[in-house]
Amino acid sequence: MTDHAVGPPVSRPAGLVPDGSPLGGRHVDLEHVGSERHGADLWGSFQTGDPEGRIWTYMGYGPFTDRAAFLAWLAERQASTDPLFYALVPHRTGKAAGMASFMPWRPSTG
Repeated sequence: MTDHAVGPPVSRPAGLVPDGSPLGGRHVDLEHVGSERHGADLWGSFQTGDPEGRIWTYMGYGPFTDRAAFLAWLAERQASTDPLFYALVPHRTGKAAGMASFMPWRPSTG
């Protein structure tokens, strides 16, 4: 790192913290994950698309031994606000096919 100036400092507004409202996209919507709304679809997607449970390899949780254990874990994710978990819902199916989380919230850094 050098001390060379690259221009005047730029001010920017503080970032916003997502509130869990749905986020619409061109092909996929993000919905705040809910065990009742998304649980069965997500369990089915993970079992069908990844029967060996490899998606959980680098995660701090999973794989899950049964549906009940997964739904209990998902209910905890539903209650979390940081990280905030979203279900990925493709428009073509209307069913949750995956999940994403956003963290940590630091509005001061945009």
